[in-house]
Parts: sequence; C-alpha cells; structure tokens
Amino acid sequence: EEMPQCDTSQNDSPDGNSDGHEIIERITVRVGQKIKVIPVAEIIYLKAEDDYVSVVTADGHWLKSETMKEYETILPHDMFVRVHRSYIVNISKISKIERYGQRQQLQLTCGDTIRISVTGKIEFMNLQNSKIGKVLFYKCLYICS
Repeated sequence: EEMPQCDTSQNDSPDGNSDGHEIIERITVRVGQKIKVIPVAEIIYLKAEDDYVSVVTADGHWLKSETMKEYETILPHDMFVRVHRSYIVNISKISKIERYGQRQQLQLTCGDTIRISVTGKIEFMNLQNSKIGKVLFYKCLYICS
C-alpha cells in the first residue's frame, strides 16, 4: 500500500501555476524498500489507471495514489497539459502532432502515441499563449491543419 509522497516545495517561477496552488518540483515513488526521486522535468506523461496514476519516465513507470485532477493542479502549467481525460503530457516530450481521422494524436519522444480528446485539444491550443506552447504550437501547426 503506497502513501502519497509529493514534494510540494514552493516554486516561485513566473511560469508556474497562477491559481495559488503550490506546485511540485519532484515526485517520490517507492521502489521496494527504497524511495526514488523523480524530477518533474523527467516525466514524459501521466496516465489514469483505475484509482491510480501511472507516472511514466524514460526509466519506467510507477503507480501513485493521487488523482489526475490533483496532478493537473500541482504540476507546472507551463510544462504539462491535460490532453485527454486519462493523460497529462509533458509538452517538452512531444516529438510531433499527427492527424488521426478527424482528430489529432501526439507522438512522444519515448515512442508512445496519445490521442488528443476534443477538450484536450482546446487545452493544447491554449498553450499558444505560453512561451513553450508557442514554440511547440507553431512548430507543429502544419501537421494539425
């Protein structure tokens, strides 16, 4: 049974969350008898799995007991976007955006593909208001249109 272990160190970055919530800089996960510290920059994406959230990095994935809504609130908004009910993605880990029928999907640096929901597309498009989002948005604009 895993206890929630998030480091909620205050981040005073002007690009962090503006909603008054403290944001995390790292996540801790239990690996056997040890604790592994994962900087949020190393997270590729988070995936909802029943009552847990799978934190996916290049080194593997770990289950956490917090909710997607909690992570959506405490992860830096300039680094992560919820693109689907079940996925929150680190925008620096997106390698390309492709058409998938009438919708789009993200190709991630790890090789995984994630479909963008209608609501997720709106959130993703809102990224163009941020510095990182603008670069990513214009880099990939021709694929989305």
